[in-house]
Amino acid sequence: MMTTFNGIAVTDEINRYNQKFTLNAMYQSYNQQWSELLPCGINHNSEKDIGISKLTGIYIEPGKAYMTNSVSFADSKEEGEKILQHNYEYQYEHNVINHMDKYNALIDKIKGYIFGEYKLFWRNGVLVYNKGIVERLFPDLCANSQDGLLDIELLSPVLPGIYKKDDLLIFAHRYFRRGCSYLNSLNTAFLSRIEQVDRTTSSVKVAIDLDCIGLAGTEHEELEYQYWWGPKFNDDLNSIPLGVTVHENEHYNALISEIKRTEFGWYIQDDKHTFECEEITDVANAVINGSMMYACRFVHSMVDKTTGIPIHLDGAIRAYSDESMIERLDIPINKCDRNTIYKKLWRIDGAIPIITWKELITHYYRDNMMIGEYFGGHDEKLTHEKSADGKPDKEGFSVDSFIPCNINSGDGIRVYFSFSNRFNDCGEYNISIRPCSYLIVNGESLKYFESETVPLFKHLKRKGFCVRLPNTKQVSFLDQVYNFPVFECQDIASANGVLASLSLFCDKWVEHGDDRLLSFTIKVAYSDKVGAFSFLGHVADFARFFSAGFNCLPAEEAIYDWLSGAYDYITQQFKNSSKIKPFDTIIAPGIIGIKRQFIDPKFIQTFCDEKGACLLSLSGEEMSFVISNRITAAMVFVDENRKCSKCHSDYLNCDCISILDDGVVEIIEKGTPLGLVWTNRSAITA
Repeated sequence: MMTTFNGIAVTDEINRYNQKFTLNAMYQSYNQQWSELLPCGINHNSEKDIGISKLTGIYIEPGKAYMTNSVSFADSKEEGEKILQHNYEYQYEHNVINHMDKYNALIDKIKGYIFGEYKLFWRNGVLVYNKGIVERLFPDLCANSQDGLLDIELLSPVLPGIYKKDDLLIFAHRYFRRGCSYLNSLNTAFLSRIEQVDRTTSSVKVAIDLDCIGLAGTEHEELEYQYWWGPKFNDDLNSIPLGVTVHENEHYNALISEIKRTEFGWYIQDDKHTFECEEITDVANAVINGSMMYACRFVHSMVDKTTGIPIHLDGAIRAYSDESMIERLDIPINKCDRNTIYKKLWRIDGAIPIITWKELITHYYRDNMMIGEYFGGHDEKLTHEKSADGKPDKEGFSVDSFIPCNINSGDGIRVYFSFSNRFNDCGEYNISIRPCSYLIVNGESLKYFESETVPLFKHLKRKGFCVRLPNTKQVSFLDQVYNFPVFECQDIASANGVLASLSLFCDKWVEHGDDRLLSFTIKVAYSDKVGAFSFLGHVADFARFFSAGFNCLPAEEAIYDWLSGAYDYITQQFKNSSKIKPFDTIIAPGIIGIKRQFIDPKFIQTFCDEKGACLLSLSGEEMSFVISNRITAAMVFVDENRKCSKCHSDYLNCDCISILDDGVVEIIEKGTPLGLVWTNRSAITA
């Protein structure tokens, strides 16, 4: 059994890269991939595929839309092996098999230059690995290399680190990829920045991959939404004294980041202020020359002592064997031997603005936060977000700790849409009511549905629908919160019948002036899958929502249009209440509900009497906070016998409906108490 975590894949807010996903983009992506198990690697590293991810739905609130996901991790070696196998097969099928025509076209173009073994890869485009193939294809270009580097003026970039030559693609060296692996994408942030360096004042050189060739027209940039860089730095390089500074990784975890520490050294070389930086790992992290080695990124720079401006900057990879890394761990950067496999990857000569200098170094050390720490980085975006969070109550209490989902009239509707596989044909039943709620009673799990479902069930029967009610316990909460179970509908007409009944009930509750919250989920059987529409909000907001035309669910081909219209209406009509987060309401895949907080039994001195009164053991501050925020305790019990006040029959089986019919009251003759929940919407009248 794998461990699963739920999260948010993307929102339609402007992200930290100043990009924005539209609702349409999210829906199209979800519609295409909802049934797929997607590979999941740590820090976008496919060499560290430890899980599988699944897109779980589209969540809408006033002013904001989300696409949610789940990530599952292996709990055993056997599960881990299955995940690795699945992820490899997924990548190969989607990126190679499904594009084999393009691979065949590429191979046909280069077949006279392929010597020996070759491999197909799929990162950043359709590409083939074959030792030395670029030199055989373009000997004149490669003849211009110096120290393994090419002047960037000789290359024609089409994307960062991807260069077009005739109808083929040449790539930046594979050491620009995480783990020096073709399974990972290029360091786009760094390669983009180095290509922007002013070449009127500086020469720029990069190492290209001599063993990899691609097909022009298939190039693409792989976006990695992992925000880790963005600080502003102090520009005074001369203020940094000579010597070595070591930044240890306080949160070192070889699975997430194998960088153990980063060393920064300043010394005098050729009468110039010289800077060196190297990150150190004690985990073999890359295959180089056929062996697992310790690949460490290294930077060297020289600064003009008079102007304080860098006039040289280069970056490389130092690769250590087991023996040399053991020695390196005990020796600082200014004392260590240079007996390593050394591959220079880029070089800039000429005046380099300090801000550019620091940007290049920071981007080169992708995923290494210690670079920003050393340069005194201050992330304004992160600081702003932290300061924007709500401050805790001065007494140490918050309403949220008592009422997890505190929504009021005007806070708007939440809509959560998802797809799932078809459910079984229910024969004569148009609608099946499926409980999705559980309570732990005496150490055992109790599956139940809330008693307020019964009037809705009876109304659906009155309207001619054949409805199956589950043979599970009915539980009553003496608050004004209704979490209806899932309504599985065999067709769109049945689904709209449920929505029509709910609309009618909302109108009645609003007429009575009720301060009710409700949630419900309607699943509709479409052609080859099920669409689930889950809703949550205040009854007054629902009444407005339904009256605006959202009292019918869409046909399969109109789902996006319906979601888009609902999103626009909710955003225009209701305020954006940021106090309610998606996972304050998501209770299961594709289902949202209003969460309640049970009162710990140790605080209950005297249990509720027939009027709902109880005595709680609270501190003076707690009691003052509860009273001032109008928070009370509501009893929870299992219904065991309900009678109709009008016909005196068992209420479940009679034709009367308490909310709709005059003179009908449900008489609770017997119930078993289960506990108390906090509420600010008590159903008990004074």
